[in-house]
Amino acid sequence: MSKNAISILLAIVLTVVGYILYRYFFIFSLHQLDELKSPISMHRLSGLFRTRILFSLVIGSIPLLYLAVNKFAKLKSLPQKLAVVGMIMSLGVLFWQLRIVYLSKVVSRLLGTKPTGVLDVSISFQVLQLEVFLLIGFIWGALISVLIFRSKNK
Repeated sequence: MSKNAISILLAIVLTVVGYILYRYFFIFSLHQLDELKSPISMHRLSGLFRTRILFSLVIGSIPLLYLAVNKFAKLKSLPQKLAVVGMIMSLGVLFWQLRIVYLSKVVSRLLGTKPTGVLDVSISFQVLQLEVFLLIGFIWGALISVLIFRSKNK
């Protein structure tokens, strides 16, 4: 099989795995936000399904981003290939965690300024967009990998 076919097959497998693991990603993210005792409000169930599909596609995009980096940077050795995958995944996790920290700061600021018993502060589920920030981190990881390894492999 060619590299492209293997990457597409791996992307499909990771998309299915991402669909299955979304619940754990969501629960883990909510536990990090739960320290503030701020409820998550959901107005429509379609938003939950949409984010689940988007998360699974984001996880499935990892092999495709690696394939693009490999094509543009012409990776030669196994350590370079592993470094690219590590950089893509670590920047994705970094951006996801930065989004959680940002949401925590916003909610704590709102909770600190409200008069007691007057306002009910909650985060709308549609505002979280954790999977979007995960994708942005993956893309930044791919771009930085291309910039680093393109100049090294000339």
